[in-house]
Amino acid sequence: MATCESRLDPAARGDHGERGVFQVIADFWGPVPTDAMGQVLQAFRIWQEHGWAPWSCQPMPQTGR
Repeated sequence: MATCESRLDPAARGDHGERGVFQVIADFWGPVPTDAMGQVLQAFRIWQEHGWAPWSCQPMPQTGR
């Protein structure tokens, strides 16, 4: 998902204020850390509370293979 959101670039910036590897919107989710590990941890906390809904890129469904 991070590849889709930012091509794994921790300095990526989106057109609507999204920042970092997971393109988090700081105005909504709080300050985005500048380092990739901090961004991963922030995204994990968001995911724990809200699932994949906050992101436009979505993971592939599991097929059970």
